[in-house]
Amino acid sequence: MKAIVKYGRTDGDVEVRDVAEPAIGPEQVLLDVKAASVCGSDIHMWREHQSWEIKLPLVLGHEFCGVVAQVGERVSSFKVGERVACETAAAVCGECVYCLSGNYNLCPHRQGYGALADGAFTRYVAARPQILHRIPANVPFEHAALTEPICVAYNALVEKTTIKPGELVVIQGPGPIGAMALQIARLRGAGTLVVLGTDADKHRMEVAEELGAHHVIVMSHDIVSHFPTMLI
Repeated sequence: MKAIVKYGRTDGDVEVRDVAEPAIGPEQVLLDVKAASVCGSDIHMWREHQSWEIKLPLVLGHEFCGVVAQVGERVSSFKVGERVACETAAAVCGECVYCLSGNYNLCPHRQGYGALADGAFTRYVAARPQILHRIPANVPFEHAALTEPICVAYNALVEKTTIKPGELVVIQGPGPIGAMALQIARLRGAGTLVVLGTDADKHRMEVAEELGAHHVIVMSHDIVSHFPTMLI
């Protein structure tokens, strides 16, 4: 099968290659990838700007969804044909304090798709059923592929933060997750929504305003002059 593979440690060492289809174990599921989004980290790895550990060669991609194509003999929670979105933790130890407390995303032995485990810029991916989530029938694959980044924003603004109705919320950075955080903050009842960016973020700041930001502020300018209007 074809895959987008990072094969070296210099800028541009990414190409389309033929790779073997993964074989699943008795407690795994084989996913037929239907959509995968491009994360900023994928661009960093393409340009060899990443600062995290990776394996080589590596199939890139970790924000994805698909259809269950095969289930291991010990898997009873999913069946062939189901539409699912997949988390990024391809493997964890299952024994550390983080795994045992439900915070397996912090497992020191975690192997993430598109970093230490082959990712989703290909046809088939092997996955643990514990990290699969069924996609509602009315959600297209192109939208479901964004489940992972939207959950990053949800975790920050719902799980880790208590936003009270009417409160001021400031979001630093108008990138994709910043835009998602903006929408979640709005749904949580935030009062004044402020998005901070740079001169390079002109289009993204326009999108932020379309999504409900009351103020967009370019940080390279004098932001002190904005504070009175922010607090009205």
